[in-house]
Amino acid sequence: MKAPGIIRTIPIETRIARAMVDGFPIVTRRSMRAAGMHRSAVARRIADGRLVELFPNVFLVGIREQHATSDVRIAAAVAMTGPRSALDGVSALHRLDCWNRHDGTIRVATTSGSATKVVGVRFCRVRPEQIRMQVVSGIPTRRALDALFVAARELTPHQLAFVIDRARYRRLMSLDDIEHALVVSPGRPGSVVVRRGLELVRGGSAGTKSRSEDTLLAELIDLVGIPLVNVRGSAGLVGYEPDFCYQALRLIIEVDGDQHTDDPHQA
Repeated sequence: MKAPGIIRTIPIETRIARAMVDGFPIVTRRSMRAAGMHRSAVARRIADGRLVELFPNVFLVGIREQHATSDVRIAAAVAMTGPRSALDGVSALHRLDCWNRHDGTIRVATTSGSATKVVGVRFCRVRPEQIRMQVVSGIPTRRALDALFVAARELTPHQLAFVIDRARYRRLMSLDDIEHALVVSPGRPGSVVVRRGLELVRGGSAGTKSRSEDTLLAELIDLVGIPLVNVRGSAGLVGYEPDFCYQALRLIIEVDGDQHTDDPHQA
């Protein structure tokens, strides 16, 4: 007589761990279904507080909402509408360290046609071929060039000049990349503001870099990597905004003289 086979069951907690999104303590109903969890098992863990709904169909695992970090909330917002979604606009630029302000609203580009209205999250529906993304610290993020045009619907030309300047020094896009995008799609939403921002950068608008800073930065990147740029209060100098900052090396660099403070002792 043939011995009965051994049926191995996977513990629910193991299934939940497999369902977590990109290493964050979050799961979605979609990811839990893919991990083989039944609705009854999900319902029990919601009832006993082991799964806490943060956004529609997105749950925290093992933590309360008040303990969710900004990165966890961002990852949850992006996960809400499925795998073909990415951080977008000024949220993406902030993630890419090209924009230094964040108003708390998470902007997400999605191919889903069923995005739910959620307080604190703004969805922008795009065609699948328009979602070109990279992963930044575990979070799908739209490419800087695409995010730039979306951000142009909210930012002024001078603010875009700051973004463009910072993005090119992080080697995320070049001025030629922007010009090419404007030529290929002249009627693209945001084009007018992007073109004005590009003109300001090429004209040496305040907040962008001089030729001497250009040359030095290229050499610095080759030697010790990409620095932080225009970071106010770097190295403990309150109110001072040096051109380049390497926090790990405890080094700040000002090239053409301080233009950001009237205090000569901080220059």
